[in-house]
Amino acid sequence: MTQVHEWRIERTLDAGGFVLSIIAPGGESQSFLVAPGDAQDIGEVLRRSAAWTDRRGP
Repeated sequence: MTQVHEWRIERTLDAGGFVLSIIAPGGESQSFLVAPGDAQDIGEVLRRSAAWTDRRGP
């Protein structure tokens, strides 16, 4: 498991899926091709995690 510094979900050019890009605090990055339903679920988990982290503070 790694910390996520930045993430984004973008629609693929053919609109058949999404690309999830994750950047770690050290600058390492990885991208994954995901189905629309999975992208929505993953995005929700990341949003909830970000909100939880924001409430905790630095």
